[in-house]
Amino acid sequence: MIQGQKILLGILFVLFSWYLQGEHQSETTESGSGITVTNERPSSYSLPHTEVRTLRSLETGVNYVLYISLPAQYNQTTREYPVLFLLDADYSFAIAHNVVEHFTQRNNLAGIILAGIAYRGKSQDMEIYRKNRVRDYTPSHVDSGVYSDEISAYSGGGQAFLRFINNELIPYLAGHFRIADERGIVGHSLGGYFATYTLIHSPATFNRYIIVSPSLWYDDHMIFRTDYSELTSFTESEITVFFGVGSHENQPGRGWPMVDDMLRMADELRDLDHDNLEVHAEVFPDEIHNSIFPAAFTRGVRIVYD
Repeated sequence: MIQGQKILLGILFVLFSWYLQGEHQSETTESGSGITVTNERPSSYSLPHTEVRTLRSLETGVNYVLYISLPAQYNQTTREYPVLFLLDADYSFAIAHNVVEHFTQRNNLAGIILAGIAYRGKSQDMEIYRKNRVRDYTPSHVDSGVYSDEISAYSGGGQAFLRFINNELIPYLAGHFRIADERGIVGHSLGGYFATYTLIHSPATFNRYIIVSPSLWYDDHMIFRTDYSELTSFTESEITVFFGVGSHENQPGRGWPMVDDMLRMADELRDLDHDNLEVHAEVFPDEIHNSIFPAAFTRGVRIVYD
């Protein structure tokens, strides 16, 4: 009986080994046209030298997901690298990673660490997406005007989100990666609004800004009634700002004069006549709100890291 069990186990082991080999080997056949067809089980694609971490914020009470992209040469060096923070990372991170890697490989850009701030949950669930960004990217509360009244109710958490970046996220990254004291931020739409707010009210947080289609109309254009004293008195480092917007985004009849607002903000910043502040602004022909990000980021990263 025992001998029979041993034989049976041996047969099962051989069959299982064949099965595993079949799982990992491709079957190829020649089609009539001479093209080799591979019957390989599909696998997912992941971005090279990236990682995902989680960080719970005491400032906001939110569990954030961090998408980190390290320079390809990171583990072969001991140098410190600038960090570029990405808002709306669930869609911006992959774009930014590939653009930065493309430039770096061709010596158009020195190495940069990308730190995308994303959220737990279904990144493709529009309700979750909207609630998170409205909460974190708006420093003042509004009852309506952003997506819907229900979504607008989440607004006003931008100052806590800024404290999270300054008090928790930056120290966390400094404790886990070799980061230089050179930080940038990328924000689109409400994320661009948050980046503009941060530039004006907390200029020590970042010194490079890529601000795409900022929603400066938010809260009845409240940002244009702001006090620039924090920015005008800041002299610790040079700040470079790039604004980009699509020409088709100017819709004043719908309450979104995106082009007019962006150009106005750029002019107001230039009029501060701040020796350490360099402001660029560009309107991209034929781009709409949902198409502008790749073009503006590609141009912006070249300008602010020139």
